[in-house]
Amino acid sequence: MVLFLAGKDPRRDDQGFLYVMPHAGGWGGFEGGDGQDGLINNVNGAFKDYPVEVFEVKFPAFIRRYEFRPDTGGPGRFRGGCGLLRRFEVEPEAFLYLWLERSVTPAWGLFGGGDAVGPDVIINAGAPDEQRMLKVNALPLPPGSVVDLLTGGGGGFGMPLERDPERVRADVLDGYVSREAAARDYGVVLDDALVVDLEASARLREGQGAGAEA
Repeated sequence: MVLFLAGKDPRRDDQGFLYVMPHAGGWGGFEGGDGQDGLINNVNGAFKDYPVEVFEVKFPAFIRRYEFRPDTGGPGRFRGGCGLLRRFEVEPEAFLYLWLERSVTPAWGLFGGGDAVGPDVIINAGAPDEQRMLKVNALPLPPGSVVDLLTGGGGGFGMPLERDPERVRADVLDGYVSREAAARDYGVVLDDALVVDLEASARLREGQGAGAEA
């Protein structure tokens, strides 16, 4: 998966620039541990995931958001890692190149684990000219265009209903899993203080397990 951003930098007398953006994403869960969140794969290991401040100094663009994508890792006894959201706004006219894969068949789970959420790229989200694409060559971006790069997560390992409820709670507190997904995917009910409701969780898990067997 590759994203290139190219153009001329008006801050440097229109000197040409080319940025190859590494795609840090989620890795699969495994027996004994959760998948890594937002990790660059070894094929892209030579590329630099610049700190936001360094990126903005080197290239004529602003990073507006850079964060984990909750609920993108596949649920499981060991959770798949989460992908990332990187939103950047280009200052001058620029050109976008994309080559993203694994959107139709995202990372799959193993031994009862759930599949992950795949990647997406959104240009000018919510605007009349919004576009979504995964592959493009030299797409012109007008000045001020906003690009959201959303990377995919990793697949889950093992049955989600077997995950320790306190680990699910920790994921919610850390922002990797939403409160809604904790109940939907793991059968873990959290009260308004985000404390595990053991009785409600036991009932929900029993019902979800019975439904899966039907």
